[in-house]
Amino acid sequence: MLALVAGVFLVLGGADAASAHDYPVRWSPAAGSTVTTPPTTVSITFDDLVLDLSGDSHTSLLQVTHTSQGATRYFATGCTVTKGREVSVPVVLGPAGDYKVSYQIVSADGHVVSGNSTFHYRPASGTTQAAGTSSPACEAAGPARAASPSATAGRSGGGVSGTSGSAGLPFGIVLGVAGTIVALAVIAVVVVLFTTRRARPASRTSRWRPQDGEARGADGTPHGEATGGGPGGGGREASGGEADGSGADPEE
Repeated sequence: MLALVAGVFLVLGGADAASAHDYPVRWSPAAGSTVTTPPTTVSITFDDLVLDLSGDSHTSLLQVTHTSQGATRYFATGCTVTKGREVSVPVVLGPAGDYKVSYQIVSADGHVVSGNSTFHYRPASGTTQAAGTSSPACEAAGPARAASPSATAGRSGGGVSGTSGSAGLPFGIVLGVAGTIVALAVIAVVVVLFTTRRARPASRTSRWRPQDGEARGADGTPHGEATGGGPGGGGREASGGEADGSGADPEE
């Protein structure tokens, strides 16, 4: 029983460590693509829920930048919007060239993850160009802003890179996880006790019973067997009419 309970705790305790952090499954514009039509929004869709701990999307950060002649300009015109698995930001792009999309979010497992990708912008001649700003229009607040990435997420390629760091879980989430673990442990104990009781055989005194059709004497021995015998093992009684060994009629 204790081993099973310990196993439940080990499985649940290791689930967080084994679970993967959120990672992008869709970029818009696509990573490494060439865009000719000016986008009004840049967005990233992740494989799992993006946590919005602040309730106003400020724990997520999505920035769009363009670097020319050593100067980096920001082209997001508003704050990041978090909705389910997607984060997005409104943009007005500037000159043609490579644009970098950088994100930093709180993953569904409570860790802060960040990464980036690039796309190439090649607008038609005469397209209006935004000047951009020297600093972001909005900055993330809370865990996503305070955390410093410390480990590579291990998903790169195609102009995409990412890092992850620990943000620490809010007390409510920690309490909920702890309650779930305790409840599962109690259920496991109940199941073990119930199974053990049902599997335990009833203790009854074993009694010998004669086989069907076999007659027994008062002392329990089969009819025809002697209750005792000499050294020669004469174990059968003489039946009526059986010779006594002389072959002569007793009356003679």
